Amino acid sequence: AVARLAGALARRNGEDPERVEVAVFLHDWLKPLPPARLRRLLSRYHEPLDADTERVPELWHGPAAAAFARHSLGIRDAGVLDAVRWHSTGRPGFPVIGRILFLADFCAEGREFPEARRGRELALASLSRGLRYVIACKLAWLHAQRLPVHRASLALWGEVAGLHG
Repeated sequence: AVARLAGALARRNGEDPERVEVAVFLHDWLKPLPPARLRRLLSRYHEPLDADTERVPELWHGPAAAAFARHSLGIRDAGVLDAVRWHSTGRPGFPVIGRILFLADFCAEGREFPEARRGRELALASLSRGLRYVIACKLAWLHAQRLPVHRASLALWGEVAGLHG
């Protein structure tokens, strides 16, 4: 479902569907691994984590998958690797491929929360409107759960909500 939505968003927004497909394949590939294995993999590839990612092991699978893809699979497409690394939190200056993966991961058909359907509708109509909606939903959920908010997510929110510059 993530691949289907990401492909549709790629075609609507002038992104290469094959690049998006690679990012979709990789983004949650290592998610089933326990934190200790992800930590070893990150260490093996000398991939540091920023402080916000470091404190939330549930975010480690993205950076680990990007590192593995680069070092073991030979993937050199910086946009694909960036999308995989930041797909859970987003980041300011996120390229189109990253925005597509971020949205598709949240909004894919079959997600059981009502915000997914609305996010999907908005994203298919306008990538930027979908992105504003999804990042707002993610931030609201984290706040309601009293979970830490990644600075990159806040910066992305500021960027898409027009709070910067």
